[in-house]
Amino acid sequence: MKLVDQTLDPFFIAQVRNRRCVLFAGAGLSAGAGFPSWVQLVQGVAQAARQQVPDLKTAGLDALVAKGELPEVAAYLRGTMGVDAFHAALSARLQQQDVAPSALHQLIARFQFRAIVTTNFDPLIERASGGLLPVATQVDAKDLARYLAEDTPFVFKVHGDIARPETIILTSDEFARAMVDNKVLKSAFNALLLTSPLLFVGYSHSDKDFDLFLRENVQVFGHEGARRYALMQALDERDTILQDLLKEKSVTVLPYAQHAEVPAFFERLLQTTQAPAGKVTRKLPRAALPGSLQNDRVVPARASTARARPGARLAVVIPGMLGSQLAVREKSGEDKSIWLNVLRLVMGAMSELDMTAPHARRVSAPRMLAQFSEPLVNALAAGREVLPFPYDWRLDYRQNAARLSEFLERECANGTHCDLVAINEGGLLARAFLADYRGDWRRLHGDRGGRVVMLGTAHHGTFQAVLTLLGEDSLTKALGKIDLKHRREDIRRVFASFPSLYQMLPSPRLNAAWRALYERKSWGACEVSAELLADGLKFQEEIAEAIDPDRMVAVLGDGQSTVVSVDNPERLDQHPQWAMTSEGDGTVAHPCARLEKGGRTVPTYYAPVDHGTLGTDAAVARAVVDILDRGTTTLLATAPQVAR
Repeated sequence: MKLVDQTLDPFFIAQVRNRRCVLFAGAGLSAGAGFPSWVQLVQGVAQAARQQVPDLKTAGLDALVAKGELPEVAAYLRGTMGVDAFHAALSARLQQQDVAPSALHQLIARFQFRAIVTTNFDPLIERASGGLLPVATQVDAKDLARYLAEDTPFVFKVHGDIARPETIILTSDEFARAMVDNKVLKSAFNALLLTSPLLFVGYSHSDKDFDLFLRENVQVFGHEGARRYALMQALDERDTILQDLLKEKSVTVLPYAQHAEVPAFFERLLQTTQAPAGKVTRKLPRAALPGSLQNDRVVPARASTARARPGARLAVVIPGMLGSQLAVREKSGEDKSIWLNVLRLVMGAMSELDMTAPHARRVSAPRMLAQFSEPLVNALAAGREVLPFPYDWRLDYRQNAARLSEFLERECANGTHCDLVAINEGGLLARAFLADYRGDWRRLHGDRGGRVVMLGTAHHGTFQAVLTLLGEDSLTKALGKIDLKHRREDIRRVFASFPSLYQMLPSPRLNAAWRALYERKSWGACEVSAELLADGLKFQEEIAEAIDPDRMVAVLGDGQSTVVSVDNPERLDQHPQWAMTSEGDGTVAHPCARLEKGGRTVPTYYAPVDHGTLGTDAAVARAVVDILDRGTTTLLATAPQVAR
């Protein structure tokens, strides 16, 4: 199949359309325009070196070039020739004014990528953009941070710019050292990787720069980082094996046979992303938040402030943990966004979410974040009115249940057909509401009742909460990497102050041995709250009977490697061993997500997606609409993959 004919991921298209995607451009992009390839460039500089240094070890250099050790050869030539002579030889081959940007460069310039990250020294990308894109190199950390803060598209030359010889980096080791020595650079770079899907072009499977970027991204963010795509030429069976290995690192390889297929791919992508997104009742706009990186794009509240009319169809969407914007009220009265504003997180703002801090009560949740729910909201809005219910996901779910009761009383008239659609941990909030305010729910619906659809909810807890309290989850590690002021342990303590996290611990109702998870001594030297542990167990008991097989439906992610148990819950500080299963969504194992009452099981469907994608997957969104309309669906499987 040709590259242009391959099916594009709708989520990826939406991210490109919304200017969220980061393009990584390798040497293949410049070579296609007529600039020398890495091999030709190094050989050309070596030829200049031979004229300057007659006794140059030619045979040894040729052998290293043949082995592909090109950056190392270039670094050797720089040391042998001297910095000035080396840069002069390099510039003579890269600053050719008669080399015009290729058709692919011109196509790329028509996109609005969030950033173009390149290992190329040459100016072709800037020429293709007409000089409109600002440029930052690895020594321009402050400029990089400013472009991120202002959401300005820019070119990031991670190996330097040929116009500025002092910025040139030749080897991956030199770049890695720059990342270690300059914490501002590393934090800003990781912030970019944390929030944006990545598209690689001009790299090969064996490219050391590609391997470095990928290794850094996967080590920091694991499988929960932004999605990664790579256009790569597939030549033989070995490449197919490498593609499979990359897939294990969450890289989707889009293979092609001929280089001519790449411009056609970008042409099609350009046409697709410039086309209308599809007819929906309410299109979600980009948020305009002062000083924001636009990471916290938000779902607007209902346009009308009037209550829903009697008989109207209404869907209240409850996001999961992390799914609501969190802001701190300034003395000026302005709300300062903390979550998910990556620049502020880089500057240490995560500490402002600490529940033990004096300003904890000043935190509000003004809007629901679009990146965790936009496709679902748009699908629902095509046939009903949608009311997002943002909430402070740090708090006790019972507190938020009380707010939900007030919200429904205020927004919904008697006779309104109201359904609850809960994403991830939002299902715990929904069940807390049903446990404490069932009378309100019945009065709202009369005899008809409304449906409660829950996507990936950890009804019996999740070991992800255990990992977070231990500081061993990917999010805590990632935040620790990008935060300039705090260590990972500081971030862990912030999370450990959230009552909601303790209410998500695995329930002993499912496994009696897990009662130890609620005992302070089981955590050893790890600082957790004994009071919140006890309350978390109490919460699990209180919502145990809040189950309605007639009105509830569960949709679970499937086929993802998920922690399902721990070897010794009484000694969590002693290098615990985690039992894994493919029956889960990467965060919640199926046994912890299924519900039953009185021998009756809540209807459950399965989708081959991970926990974080359940609110953004188009197929899941269509199935949720189907369930609300008909009470059932044929769009999803009724059994996990292993049972089929």
